[in-house]
Amino acid sequence: MDKGDARGREESESGGSSGRLVGSRHSKLFDRFVRGPITHIDLAQPTVKVHPFSEPGWIFEMKYDGHRCLLSRFETPQMISRDGWEMSRVFQELRNELEDLPVGTVIDGELLMVDQDGFPEFNRLLGRAAISPPGSVARGYRRQPAALVCWDLLMLGGEDFRSVPLLERKAALKEVLRGMERVWYAGHVAAEGERMFAEARFLELEGIVAKCAGSFYAGGRTPNWIAIKTPIGIALERQRNK
Repeated sequence: MDKGDARGREESESGGSSGRLVGSRHSKLFDRFVRGPITHIDLAQPTVKVHPFSEPGWIFEMKYDGHRCLLSRFETPQMISRDGWEMSRVFQELRNELEDLPVGTVIDGELLMVDQDGFPEFNRLLGRAAISPPGSVARGYRRQPAALVCWDLLMLGGEDFRSVPLLERKAALKEVLRGMERVWYAGHVAAEGERMFAEARFLELEGIVAKCAGSFYAGGRTPNWIAIKTPIGIALERQRNK
């Protein structure tokens, strides 16, 4: 999912006119974005496991096919991709909703677009990200509105939540997002990872993410977050890395 971000940077720097650059490049990733103690190096990254598992004390979420990003509400709302691009200018419908977040809030999540049946469509997301002129941006979100799926809360009202256990962070996040139309809370199931993986495989989704229910939010690769990809997810990754 980061390949599209990298491709956009290359086209913009080479003077291309595709419009894939969706925001301004920060001199230091996320520094101006967070206005607080969190930087890009603190972004949690899952380890990878081949086989699904079921275990008490763990929760399981679906893996989404979109752009990983941090969402913030400080002076203004921002949506920063893992590659450092500010995307709220293009996805104005989401920026408007993020205005309702408490000031001093940072959320970890995924930017995506879905088809008429509610399934993520990565290619449609790339198409929206490529839109540049203001008039086209407005038409884009009226015709193909995007969504944000949010799974973790890093700051709330200026308070650092990273040392709060995961299930407590998710409970607070669910309450913060209540009533929003296109900013969604990422649900989970407890303990039954094999069942959720079977559902993800049947629905031809990318896979699932296992998380230790009592874990804190730690930057970098962590054994408390585990990504388990379906055959479809493995094939998509190989195709995008060509």
